[in-house]
Amino acid sequence: MAGGKTPAVPFDAFLPRGLMSRTGPDCCVAIIGAGPVGLFLAISLRTAGIDCIVLEQRRERIRHSRSIGIHPVSLEAFSPYELNEGLLKDGVKIRAGHAFLDRKAVGTIDFSACPKPFNFILSCPQYITESVLEARLESLAPTCLRRGVCVNRIEVNAGAVVVRWQSAAGRQQRLTAKFLVGCDGWHGVTRHAMGCRVRGGEYPDFYLMGDFPDATQQRDSASIFLHRSGLVESFPLPAGRRRWVVKTGAIHEQDQHRVLVQKLAERTGIDLSGLSPSMLSAFGVQHYLAHPMQRGNMFLAGDAAHVISPIGGQGMNLGWLDAQHLANVLINQQQGVRRRSLAPRIYAQKRDAMAKKAMRRAEFNMALGRCYRWRIWRQVLLYCMLNTPLRSRMARLFSMRGLASGLRT
Repeated sequence: MAGGKTPAVPFDAFLPRGLMSRTGPDCCVAIIGAGPVGLFLAISLRTAGIDCIVLEQRRERIRHSRSIGIHPVSLEAFSPYELNEGLLKDGVKIRAGHAFLDRKAVGTIDFSACPKPFNFILSCPQYITESVLEARLESLAPTCLRRGVCVNRIEVNAGAVVVRWQSAAGRQQRLTAKFLVGCDGWHGVTRHAMGCRVRGGEYPDFYLMGDFPDATQQRDSASIFLHRSGLVESFPLPAGRRRWVVKTGAIHEQDQHRVLVQKLAERTGIDLSGLSPSMLSAFGVQHYLAHPMQRGNMFLAGDAAHVISPIGGQGMNLGWLDAQHLANVLINQQQGVRRRSLAPRIYAQKRDAMAKKAMRRAEFNMALGRCYRWRIWRQVLLYCMLNTPLRSRMARLFSMRGLASGLRT
């Protein structure tokens, strides 16, 4: 299931002329974007009997490892939807993270001491995660996901949201929905249509990342090297591979393989020179927050609402927590219960607060990996984090505990 290719389904196949209802919206919820967040939101809504349609510009999934960390709070959110079996089958359970100061081991964070049953962080390439989510959505509603759709305009008309797009065949179409959710990333059309303000900027941090055959003996453990020349992170991947992330002084667009291998050897003593990577990527990091995340019957979730540093692996998981919260809001709206805790404006307030909290955690993670002239403070901090009762709290912090508060209803 995870490795199979889902054929692209042209939207035109489902929208013959005259489909739009003259008595009401064509669907309850239109979701723009079929990444991990949009797919999970659609699964949550369809399971509750809420009619929704997912519009995606790409005709097929991207086969790239991209985001790999699935935290316990996300696995808990997935539990009611028959998703975890496929993810656990294809992923690697990270039960411990080892910390090194330069090359000297200084301690371990043990996730196995965290609350069960998900007392680990799951490492799973994003294309596998998306395939599991997409397969589940297809089993619930085979025609829910519509690919090859380029949304070019969003407007509000008589209380309904009107989405206009161009199909892969070049036909101009439109769809009306009671609610619209933008899961279309930071550069998507929904945020602009809502007229959101943007806060944030770029950090002075740059990284090189690569997926290699695993040349270590760490198996299902992660590692972080706080070297005087810069941070190195290491995470296990399925199929005997391992991801390496190294901090650099600038973006390296050229000669990435040589630079990454050289820095790894200098900082860790591990030689990857004879191994071929399946992925190489250079990136800088940013933090952006859209405000408001809700305007009328339109909402933002995931990267469309917030962008945080990937150091710490929180971004995709934060988007899933958005989707979990927003699904409860939309279900509550449809049922007419109108709980105050699930009011649309409360969604915007809580998700804004949680995004800021996640940003602060990501900034702490980056600060640990920066080069400092005076390093004694970091040595003392690491000792306290890893060799005192504070260690259990750090395990909860690094597994995103505390970011799902207030979601249960």
